[in-house]
Amino acid sequence: MWNNILIEKDVENFHRLKSKDLDLLLDRLGDSQFVLLGEASLGPSEFYRWRTGITNCLVKEKGFSI
Repeated sequence: MWNNILIEKDVENFHRLKSKDLDLLLDRLGDSQFVLLGEASLGPSEFYRWRTGITNCLVKEKGFSI
């Protein structure tokens, strides 16, 4: 239960994001070592585009590896 509270307070809802929010999201990550991107097996195509964009930015701008 306690872990769920910690995760829920930092979760970004995909449906509320706008393209301009990607920079804000990356800024919010700061020096994080881990970023968890959810999986939607039957999600809309926009989800996959966002996840691809976020992943690319994490690799190129934040030095993450996959």
